[in-house]
Amino acid sequence: MGNQQGRQRTLASRGPSGVALPSGTAFVPQGGPSPEMTSTVDVDSVQDDRIPVVFTWTHGGQNVFLAASFNGWRDQIPMVRSGQEFSVVQELPRGVHQYKFIVDDQWRFAPDQPRMQDSQGNMNNVLDISAYQRFQVSLEEKEAPMKFGQMIPDPNAPLTDLKSLCIRVSSLFATGAQL
Repeated sequence: MGNQQGRQRTLASRGPSGVALPSGTAFVPQGGPSPEMTSTVDVDSVQDDRIPVVFTWTHGGQNVFLAASFNGWRDQIPMVRSGQEFSVVQELPRGVHQYKFIVDDQWRFAPDQPRMQDSQGNMNNVLDISAYQRFQVSLEEKEAPMKFGQMIPDPNAPLTDLKSLCIRVSSLFATGAQL
């Protein structure tokens, strides 16, 4: 796993064409968002309270990277291809984040994901995880567990409702009995 993370860091430090960028340099091709565009992060949230988010791109391309406001648009995060889908998981702080995909050196937004226009007129995808609630499994049982079983009706028992009649008739036919 550590080897994979090192590879991702190396790839992210390069432009989409694979050329290494000088340290601290952001590669922003034409059509990319303004580097000033930042995420709105909930400062009251605990620093360790990060939410795993899966980013996906399903609109073609050979090389796809993720660029986003959560890292100041500085790094291009390489996405992994599986069939015709590219994806990557990032752990983000709570807040509102904008992101775009760099597909074969072209900045693009996913039309099937939430989007908004920034102050420079660029269309970006947007993700709001400010109020995200983690699913909590409770080990306490508040109600008695339900019991499941199978009941085989007595064919000689009196009929009390239509359901009982249907069960008795079907069991008679199953045994080959004649009415």
